Formats: sequence, structure tokens, C-alpha cells
Amino acid sequence: MATIQQTPRKTVLITGATSGLGLAASEEMAARGWHVLAVGRDRDTCDQAEQAIRALYPAADLVYFTADLAAQREVNHLAETVCDHLDREQRCLDVLINNVATFRTWYTVTEDGLEMQFAVNHLAGFLLSVRLLDRLRQSPAGRILTVSSASHKHIRVDWARIGSARAYWGLIAYKQSKLANLLMTRELNRRLHDSPVKAYAVDPGLIATGIGTKHTGGLVAWFWRRRSRQGLSPYQSACTLIWLSKMPPDWQSDAWYFAHCRPAQPGRNACSEPDARALWAVSARLCGLPDDCLNGGVSG
Repeated sequence: MATIQQTPRKTVLITGATSGLGLAASEEMAARGWHVLAVGRDRDTCDQAEQAIRALYPAADLVYFTADLAAQREVNHLAETVCDHLDREQRCLDVLINNVATFRTWYTVTEDGLEMQFAVNHLAGFLLSVRLLDRLRQSPAGRILTVSSASHKHIRVDWARIGSARAYWGLIAYKQSKLANLLMTRELNRRLHDSPVKAYAVDPGLIATGIGTKHTGGLVAWFWRRRSRQGLSPYQSACTLIWLSKMPPDWQSDAWYFAHCRPAQPGRNACSEPDARALWAVSARLCGLPDDCLNGGVSG
């Protein structure tokens, strides 16, 4: 039976942690003896994921929370629950990993009236980052890692299409949400320039998971199954998340986009400061927050 490695303990919250990249990263972090707060959409899948990790590491310091992050009320409730947990454990939050994502070929609306991919892939991470920022500020080197994709390089912000059913194409909506991940990361760092909290976007590469078959069908699902066979294992893709999470407080890098444990070149449209500022304003409005929402947070 595997044993837990003795490394400096961190407290890490990771969303989308019941399968694929999120499950692999949770397992690897648990193996290092970190305090892992993992999030899944429903209790059954959370229980299955926890059992899988504990089968390898019975003494894992692991807690699973349930939340459907397509709903903002559940994102807010998750933040409050996590803050309560951190208070009881007398811990700060060292790393937040915004990993949850979905891909859908048809237009779907959340309970908040928002397009599903934009809500899950971008707004959930935006809102959770804002709500947990105070706890990240308590860490010597708080980190916000957001899982994006190289597909952001082949798209620009189409403000008329964001969240719209007009001429909806699932792949375009997915790419826009991944571009939003980078623009959010850029704007977070601009607004947190005098803070020890740093934000990084991560390209995990092509991963051999089923994300492209869960809410699709026909030719799309067939194509994804064939393409994903060439992908990395979730454990290989998790390396960059682990690498960035374990960096010491005195580690410095001007880069904010990483792939394969090294800086990568973001797409040109991801470097637009006007788009980053505008997207921040739109995101805050859609989440019912003021533009200066980083001055607040959840105290638990």
C-alpha cells in the first residue's frame, strides 16, 4: 500500500475533483500529505472519488464538498462552507485550483439564466476566487490556479456572443470560456499587484478524459474519443498544478501562463488589458458584485 510523502503541508481547494485531471491532482496532493479540500457536483461521485484515493492513502487528509458550480448560490454556499471549515481547522487557504469545466454542443441555460459553459468554466472560478480571496491573503504565498486550454489562442472575445443563444456553437463558446480564464488571471494579477497572492493560468494539454462525450453526441463524441486517445494521462497533466502549488513563498516569476511546468506564450488576445478590464466588469455584474469586489470577501 502506498504511503504518504512527508512534504511541507499546504491547504488546497480544487474544483472538479471527482474525475480526470481534478481527481488525479487531488490524489497527488493527498500523497504529499497536504490538506486537500476537493469539490464535486454530487455526493455519490464525491464518495466514489474519496474511496478511490483512500484505497491508496488511508490516512489522506482529505475532505470532499458537494456543489453544483453552475449555480451561483451553490458557489457562494461552497465558499461559506469552506471558510467555516478553515476556521474550525485554524488554517488559511494556500492554493485555490479552479479546475471544473464542461463542454456542451447545445445551448443550455443555468438557473441564473446564463449560458452553461461560460457560467461553469469562467464565472464559477471568478466568483469563488473573489469569495475566498481573504483566506488566500492569509497564506504566505496564496495561489489561484485556473485550468485553461491552448484553444484560447484561436478565438477573440465576441461580446455579442458571450452567454447568448444567437448563432450558438458549442466549440466557440468553449474557446471563449477558456480565453476568459486567461483574461481573468491577467486582471487578477493587475488588481493584486501589491498582494502576496498570485494568479496563474495553466494549459494541461490534451488529456485522455471523457469531457467531450458527457454532454455531446454523434460525431462530436466520436471525434473526441478518437482524439483523446492521443492525450496525456490525467496524472501527467496534473504535474504543472502540483509544481505551481508547491513553489515556496520567495519564488518569483513574471510569467502567468504555464504548460508542462514551464512558462508558455499566451495567445495575443489573452494579453489585451482593455478586454481583461471589460470582462472583469461583465463578470462582476453577472455575479451581482461591484467592480471593486476584491476589497471584500467571505469571512465565514
